[in-house]
Amino acid sequence: FHLDRDYEVIEERQLIVECRWFESAAADLLPGAPSYRCDIHGRDFPEQPPFAPNISKEPSLLVPDCRVKENQRFRFATYRDSRQPKSRGIIVLLHGLNERNWGKYLTWAQQLVHETGKAVVLFPLALHMNRSPYAWGNPRIMQKVSDTRRNAGSTIANSTFANAAISTRLQAQPERFCWSGLQTLFDLSQFVEQVRRGAYDTLDEDASVD
Repeated sequence: FHLDRDYEVIEERQLIVECRWFESAAADLLPGAPSYRCDIHGRDFPEQPPFAPNISKEPSLLVPDCRVKENQRFRFATYRDSRQPKSRGIIVLLHGLNERNWGKYLTWAQQLVHETGKAVVLFPLALHMNRSPYAWGNPRIMQKVSDTRRNAGSTIANSTFANAAISTRLQAQPERFCWSGLQTLFDLSQFVEQVRRGAYDTLDEDASVD
């Protein structure tokens, strides 16, 4: 499984794996911009509170959320039945929090295709999986962040490299949990709208979406 491969046929399983680009239209919802404006209501909002953690100098954690390029434009994979030129049903398969790769979900996606005949879309949550900077999942880099958090004189008792990025970011601004969820919701809506417009030649415009 490689997200950089556009198209792959798994003949023995009667599967096709397609990977496509997706550009989020909702990235500007996230914190980090100097100011925000709602054109619908004609309202301006003041500068947001500091978004950057003050206990880590790791560059990837200092990028404003709304400027994380991996989160703005990313790849997603679709598993589908190779015997169908167009899938008339779609299952959007999400994942758990703080996930970094799709490995354990691949057999699940294959089985869902075989059991239902529907296409299975592996869609990453905002700022997770391949929608986050490489450094956030790098054990060597994140171990330094974890050590810094433990040595900062706080009451943190159990910190590991695996949760260092998400914990540091949420400690600095807990609202991030809600904002990234909101972006994901808008992205999923955008994806369904694209399906309805016929943007994907192997997904039927009238396909059911679960």
